[in-house]
Amino acid sequence: MPEIEFSLRDFFHPLAIGQLGRAFARHQWEPEESWRDWREQRLRAVVHAAATQCDGWRERFERAGVRAADLRTPADLARLPLLSKDDVRTLGARLHARDAAAHQARPSFTSGTTGHPVAFLVDRHARVLEFVYYWRHWSWAGFRLGQRFAQLNAHHFLHRGRHAQVARWQPHLRRLMLNSAALSRANVKEYAAAMRAQRVRFLKGLASPLYFLALLFEEHGIRDLKLQALFSTGENLVPARRAVMERVFGCRVLDSYGLLEQVASVSECLEGGYHVNSDYCHHEFLPTAFATPDGRPLHAIVGTSLHNRSMPLLRYDVGDLVELAPPDARCPCGRSLPLVKAIHGRTEDAVVTPDGRCVTALFVVPDLVDGVVGVQFVQEEAAALCIRVVPGPAFDATHRRDFIAWAERLVGPTMRVRLEEVAPDGLKRGPTGKVPLVLSNVPRARAIASGSETAL
Repeated sequence: MPEIEFSLRDFFHPLAIGQLGRAFARHQWEPEESWRDWREQRLRAVVHAAATQCDGWRERFERAGVRAADLRTPADLARLPLLSKDDVRTLGARLHARDAAAHQARPSFTSGTTGHPVAFLVDRHARVLEFVYYWRHWSWAGFRLGQRFAQLNAHHFLHRGRHAQVARWQPHLRRLMLNSAALSRANVKEYAAAMRAQRVRFLKGLASPLYFLALLFEEHGIRDLKLQALFSTGENLVPARRAVMERVFGCRVLDSYGLLEQVASVSECLEGGYHVNSDYCHHEFLPTAFATPDGRPLHAIVGTSLHNRSMPLLRYDVGDLVELAPPDARCPCGRSLPLVKAIHGRTEDAVVTPDGRCVTALFVVPDLVDGVVGVQFVQEEAAALCIRVVPGPAFDATHRRDFIAWAERLVGPTMRVRLEEVAPDGLKRGPTGKVPLVLSNVPRARAIASGSETAL
């Protein structure tokens, strides 16, 4: 996903950062009941902003027969209809608060990997939230403010017209920006040299650029860059890719899931638990028609802002799927934040088969077959699936047959499956350098059952 781009001016709110940082530090260890009032006050402030400052929300409230005063607790939100991405595109600036300038709002956009980017306002409350969220999650791996870190990112360079630049050091942020869009075999040693020069100990990025960087380091015998932790975001991190990254950099990978819209947030701890950041936003997990290959139900993520007042989002259907943990699950790390079992991919990562099934588990196939460097599944038509594979040195005819067999097992006999070996640039990338797992010319249905089974 694209990320909130921090600048020096975002540190001009030390009081707000300190207050929220202290609250987040407490919340991770305390029972949620002890800070319920804190969360409900934040929710009421966002609902009030929606009702009094946003014409689009005022109209939606009227159509639903709901007043802002009726929405005092998370449970009350069920009185509102879901807000879809298409709704946000249609309403546009009508969801912007009239006093957005007073909140120092700035425009931002989702990556648009499905071809339809969505525009949002990100205000100072949202930027403080994002800073504090990273501060807390990274601290789980031992990070302390002021330590040097590197970040793989494309937007930073594209927006400055520096498409080919490899690295840029930001001394005021103690951050080394690395251009994920320029990474190649020809210049990988420049990336290593920049990391050595700045003595970074942590590295953050989308899962696929992190993986490709690790592969290129291994291929070129770069073994001296051992880090304290990697922070992976934006894409499903399959075990095989995690293993490569941890082997090359000699450290743990902490995975995370989130959105620019700030209506969903899940973070992995060192014990492997995926914690729902229920002080970041309010989450609802709604039943769907989707399931894992072995039949375990998947739930849609619906989120509500707790911080952004310049463009409040209430019951926003983000289009992603999660497998729930048992209600009594507890993490060995001791944190009280709720758990989910796994993020199972986005509905954009689904293939709809001719017999009516929505297959979201194709991301597991590269983990079952050795020798695959990159992969993309392209549903060319209702009954035709093309698998674009970037082969590694070990990928042979047997691996090719196995890969096709696993894919056929998942999509079933109603689809024709073929495999096409391509170079790395044969995989379509979005503007952030992210490679969508699935490209489809077939509409992908979503079926959210009525009612909310779980809310966090």
